[in-house]
Amino acid sequence: MLALVEQARTDSDERILVYDPWCKGCAICVDVCPPDCLEMSGPVPRLVDSDACTSCGMCEYLCPDFAIVVLQLRWQKG
Repeated sequence: MLALVEQARTDSDERILVYDPWCKGCAICVDVCPPDCLEMSGPVPRLVDSDACTSCGMCEYLCPDFAIVVLQLRWQKG
């Protein structure tokens, strides 16, 4: 998982990484996302609007499976 996070931080401008093998598809992250930038895409959530993401971290904080990582939190933006 750590290798995937490091690769995502350098290879893309995505703010949220969903680790599909750990996700059970509960959709808690979709329900708690304040700007509604996550939606279910089959059995796992997907970030549909990267610009709308405020990097609040609620999806990561409330994920019971630790399947979501917010790559750049709001306080890290500098």
